[in-house]
Amino acid sequence: MSAAPPDLLAVTFLVCLVSAVIPFLNTEIYLLGVSALAGPHALFAVVLSAAAGQMAGKAVLYFAGTGVLRLPPRFATRVPALAARVASHREGALGVVLVSASTGLPPFYGVSMMAGSLGLTFLPFLTYGICGPGVALRGCGRRPPGRERSRVVNYRLLVDSTEFMEALRLDLASARERVFVQALTFEGDAAGRALTEAMLQSEAPDRRLITDCFSRHMVSDCWLAHPRHAFNHALHEERRQTDVLVARLEQDGARVKFVNPFGILSQHLPARNHKKLVLVDNRVAYIGGINFSDHNFAWHDLMIRIERDEVARFLAADFEATWAGQNLARTGRFGDLDLRTLDGPANEAAFAPVLELLANARRTIFVESPYFMEPFQRSLSDACRRGVAVDFVTPQENNWALLGRALSWRERSDGVRVHRYTPRMTHMKAIPIDDEALVLGSANFDLMSYRFQQEYLAVFTEPGLLADFRRRVVEPDLAASMRMPAPTTSGAADRIAHWQISGLEGLATAVKGITLAAASTGRM
Repeated sequence: MSAAPPDLLAVTFLVCLVSAVIPFLNTEIYLLGVSALAGPHALFAVVLSAAAGQMAGKAVLYFAGTGVLRLPPRFATRVPALAARVASHREGALGVVLVSASTGLPPFYGVSMMAGSLGLTFLPFLTYGICGPGVALRGCGRRPPGRERSRVVNYRLLVDSTEFMEALRLDLASARERVFVQALTFEGDAAGRALTEAMLQSEAPDRRLITDCFSRHMVSDCWLAHPRHAFNHALHEERRQTDVLVARLEQDGARVKFVNPFGILSQHLPARNHKKLVLVDNRVAYIGGINFSDHNFAWHDLMIRIERDEVARFLAADFEATWAGQNLARTGRFGDLDLRTLDGPANEAAFAPVLELLANARRTIFVESPYFMEPFQRSLSDACRRGVAVDFVTPQENNWALLGRALSWRERSDGVRVHRYTPRMTHMKAIPIDDEALVLGSANFDLMSYRFQQEYLAVFTEPGLLADFRRRVVEPDLAASMRMPAPTTSGAADRIAHWQISGLEGLATAVKGITLAAASTGRM
């Protein structure tokens, strides 16, 4: 909003005028609500209107205190008596005026009449009284206590799906131009229905959803083609309900596209579009790790809401390219945010700044991730040898159990402090380094994200966001995790798991080399 509506300013003036004379109306609460509604661009006009209304009413009380206007009988004796009590502290009277105008304590109603009785000059009284509402409005726009959010304007951490959907519904309802949504999975369950309803209720004329073809083959973290699921009617019904939701969106004018088909021989299976993105007009973007499926909504994860026009435009260009069948490798630098779009073939280069941050860590590295492989594991090992305190939070019950065992071997051999997150599966992918940089996005720190998948990878350096992440993620998740005791056995099973993961990484490297060579000759 570029300016406050005239009607709002007029109402603000009248409310403040009446509340100045009738002390039972709380002007401060009204102003906090109006400023949050009007937005930061209109705040100055709201302050002026409020101050004018307040002072118009308080001027009446001031002149009543001087005797120019006649006071009601019950005040006629009380005000002079109060003025006599503070007359000996006359030099501090203007300070009382400022405090009272700012906070309402002591009530400005009585202070105005007292100022008149003391004979304070009207112009200083008027000046201090006008400054008061501006002081009170310093905190306008803050959320009420108990509602968690980042302390900075541009970034807001949304921990877990409930916070994410609450914010998303509000943003989609306010969209006027476009709503772009992208996720690896979109399923015909409660999570998919929640997104569908929010998109259907949006008035934006351009509403689009991109989801990977992964959703056509994987439902509730289960492969539909696996023999054990051949007669699982619930899974196949959920798959059918996905088509129902897609049809509802398309019937309402929204567009839906499934990208990255597997290929006849599933030769493109590793190259998934793993991005998670929501764009609202050219002003708000969400990135992170939450997909639109019930099992993802049940996991511990986060999204970050970014309210920056230039970031929204950068991500909108990437969405449009994906819609057109192109995967872009680009870097956007926005001061305290470096944002990269990963195309698959060039992912190693995009991850290089993250590896550099890990290599230069001096004090602390915290990692929360369910999937963690080379070269990131080696970076943690090197950091431990340099004396960096490395804490790694990973789920106790990992949906890829082999990785959990491989991490146990790393703890035995390298000294990384591994903490098992016990409440549920954590799907978070985050690395704060030295409390100076925070790595977030859709990208995991594993061979799939490092070598094959399309991703978003962001590095934030805003101090308020880093402090918020420590308070809302690092500290509670460490407290909710179980540190494994020092191993007393050889850990043969863990070592075998480590070897298996190493073998998969070698195979992935070979597969990527073959894929790139075939693509360069036009065979794929």
